[in-house]
Amino acid sequence: MNKKRILTFHEHPIYTTGILAGLQEAGHEVKIKNLKNCPQEEHRKLMNHEINEFKPDFIFNPGWCHDRINLEAMFELLKAKGIPHIYWATEDPTFFDLATLPLARQSAFVFTTTIEYLSRYRELGINSNYLQFGFNPAFHKPWPAQPEYSADIILVANNYVMKGYTNWLPFRLESTKTIVEPLVNGNYDLKIWGLWWTDPSAEIIIPVRYYGGELDYNEMPKANSSAKIVLGSQFDNTSISQTSCRIFEVLACGAFHLTVYTPSTETLFSNHKHLVWSSSPEETKGLVDYYLNNDSARERIAKEGQEEVYRKHTYRQRADYMMLCLNSIL
Repeated sequence: MNKKRILTFHEHPIYTTGILAGLQEAGHEVKIKNLKNCPQEEHRKLMNHEINEFKPDFIFNPGWCHDRINLEAMFELLKAKGIPHIYWATEDPTFFDLATLPLARQSAFVFTTTIEYLSRYRELGINSNYLQFGFNPAFHKPWPAQPEYSADIILVANNYVMKGYTNWLPFRLESTKTIVEPLVNGNYDLKIWGLWWTDPSAEIIIPVRYYGGELDYNEMPKANSSAKIVLGSQFDNTSISQTSCRIFEVLACGAFHLTVYTPSTETLFSNHKHLVWSSSPEETKGLVDYYLNNDSARERIAKEGQEEVYRKHTYRQRADYMMLCLNSIL
């Protein structure tokens, strides 16, 4: 495929350092226009200016953007100018109706992290394919241990177990009970960063001594590189493919990763080879106790996990596959 000019209106660093960086590495010209802090009534003018100046071959927006972008204005402009919209539905399956459908129905092609949902797109007459998260070797990489992030065990994740979220995210609550609760109650050397961990309206609240506050995404590789065990949490346990982006990012940093069991984790990785998973609070505590006291085993698994993601899961690989899938419509 010839090199393409790609315009996006979603500026989150998960994507700018991720798939968008992968597309740039593959030789495509990517322009990012941040609309997040602009009033939606100004979006039409701003988007029209960027389209006229940059002349993109297509617009690509990933993830949670149904309420970040004036979609009505964007799709009217794209239709008038004959420019296709490509969407990466990273919020499937949990937010399929809320976050995905407003964009998917008007997109020329949809990628999803949830392979089971390809049949839904086909039923809607939407061109689609599977595209998994990955990592960027230039960004998600090992760092020397940083004193400010030093702890035996860390977790970087938002506490999506607010009472208003539990209807949407029932497995996130189960995941937190499996991975976080036994360690908080066990008085380990633990540090947690993210939103809402000390919020009184949360289902699970951690003691202040464990809480590190919010953490800038750009600091995550440093934090991942500074702990003996990096914990992981998940939203979904129904899919064989949908998983958190953090699983690839943590492993790429050469960290030992302990996450909650899901079918997708088992599909993508091997237990006690690339990472370790837990299915219960009791198992979590046992695994932590074992691997904190077995440095060689912990380090071996961290090395195997890092090698595995480098073999199969770079964003350059994702970008090449993405563009191959788009051959039929571009």
